[in-house]
Amino acid sequence: MRHAVVMIHGMGEQIPMETLTSFVDATWTTDLSLVGEDRKDVNTGEQRTENASWGKPDQRNRSFELRRIATEKAKTGVYTDFYEFYWAHLITGNTWDHVAPWLTGLVLRNPFKRVPAAVRFAWCVMAMVTAILVYLAVVNIWNVSNDIAPGPRTSFVLALAALAGGYVLNTLIIPRLGDVARYIKASPPNVANRQKIRSNGVELLETLMHAKKTKIDRKGNPYEVYIYDRIIVASHSLGTIVAYDILTHTFGRNNRDYDAEKMAKTPAQPHREALEKAIQTASLPDNDPAQTILDIEDFQALQDAARAELNATGNRWIISDFVTMGSPLTHAEFLMAYDKDGLRADQAKRILPTCPPVLEWDERSDKSHFTYRRGKLDGIKVPDNDDGTKPAFESHPRIPHHAAMFAYTRWSNLFSKHRFVLKGDLVSGPVADQFALQGEGGPIKGVKDIPVLPDLDHNGQPASGMKRGWVTHNNYWNAKAQSELRTPLDENGKKAAPHHIQKLRAALRLGKKV
Repeated sequence: MRHAVVMIHGMGEQIPMETLTSFVDATWTTDLSLVGEDRKDVNTGEQRTENASWGKPDQRNRSFELRRIATEKAKTGVYTDFYEFYWAHLITGNTWDHVAPWLTGLVLRNPFKRVPAAVRFAWCVMAMVTAILVYLAVVNIWNVSNDIAPGPRTSFVLALAALAGGYVLNTLIIPRLGDVARYIKASPPNVANRQKIRSNGVELLETLMHAKKTKIDRKGNPYEVYIYDRIIVASHSLGTIVAYDILTHTFGRNNRDYDAEKMAKTPAQPHREALEKAIQTASLPDNDPAQTILDIEDFQALQDAARAELNATGNRWIISDFVTMGSPLTHAEFLMAYDKDGLRADQAKRILPTCPPVLEWDERSDKSHFTYRRGKLDGIKVPDNDDGTKPAFESHPRIPHHAAMFAYTRWSNLFSKHRFVLKGDLVSGPVADQFALQGEGGPIKGVKDIPVLPDLDHNGQPASGMKRGWVTHNNYWNAKAQSELRTPLDENGKKAAPHHIQKLRAALRLGKKV
């Protein structure tokens, strides 16, 4: 059994394989529980201190700058291949002209209607700094036009401010925020870049889903089998938006794939039925709060089971997990739509998939589903129930609509709650609310939001023994970034991985047969 992990990096001038290498170190190399400390090191034959992996050339990524990182076999019998989807080279040459219109649009908006409460303080700081810069520019122009020479102290302060501003502008804002501005905003100069990034990402995922190898049976006859049983998509920062888009388009191109013979052999889809029933129940008016809250653990277990049923029909959607870290998707209404109403409208139209997916009414079953029946499926005979009665219409085999990917793919989101801009991670936050299904009884949340750096208690404050760090955006797989007040120990009294690394490993489920 072999799994694939696709890592999608964030904004900035990233170097190929740097992100992936450090990610593999944190999630595979140093996690001895995956292989077992009692097994000898496969490279040296000595006592194991880390798990082995190797960088191999691979044509699936279609770049000589990138390599597949292949691991040794886990104790569960699973091999894992790590890939990096590298896209930084497709957005280069950022200039102020790329950034200025986007920043202007962020500043010149109603802060009470078009700025989420979580970033309103940061917006106020940005607006204040902008106002000060505009004021200084106006004063300078006035002085020059009236031949008023500033004093030596004023000249020194203005020169120092200009140098600092130029440094920040050229090393932070333009290279990094330029990526955000050019990917987020679908203006004509950006469309080609967006298209290339997304098409390359879709091509990689489809290549991995359908990758095959040739084996020889006992009689010496060759036959083909699929290489991967499961794919995990992990992403960071702006890469989470890129990943979300890629997954959306990949599922929309593959949701209707099935094999009629396989479908006829396994027409029953009880886990899909159970998943739809859970969402249908949660969608009811809120007369019983206990029934309108989706249990996230049960929901994610049903997602795994429903995906197995989908695969049994011949559909190769094997992307089991979507793991986001430091995701700006928490600000989707701020970045991906005009406002919150615009975001909800796009979600209802299935332009932006929700988790759980949007349901549609089926008059034949008299219920709402994220699946539908195709005409070709009407020829598949569904066996009668054990008591001889005909099965309910919703029990017949069904196909997911194009925006139902989160019926089959679990979404886990690691975030670091920010405070006063520089504490924690301003970019990140929970995403379950933003991408919830809007039911009659209220929002139905299917994303597992996981607070890290630090863990949070039920009041949203750092849990006991935790502290909030400074600017944690790049620390989600950095084992040296400690949020604990002291080094944690495992059950054997040995030094344990930090809390955020443990949560990341749990979300990825490396080596798990799911």
